[in-house]
Amino acid sequence: MAMHHINPQGAKLAALDPIWDRVRGEAEDIVRREPELASFIYSTVLHHERLEDSVVHRIAERLDIRRCRRLDPPGL
Repeated sequence: MAMHHINPQGAKLAALDPIWDRVRGEAEDIVRREPELASFIYSTVLHHERLEDSVVHRIAERLDIRRCRRLDPPGL
């Protein structure tokens, strides 16, 4: 299976943020073991270069869902 490295500067990332590097490594393992989760893992983890970006993306995604639910007319 071909590996898709979103961030080819892995060594540089590991030196700057070892926790995010480990999270990304574990995410890549999950994608290999559980292909049905690949889309979610790519959009929430592997697509982002920094932990902060990933967290902001996930929070924004959750807030938008809640906002849409409040605006839906009753009975939908």
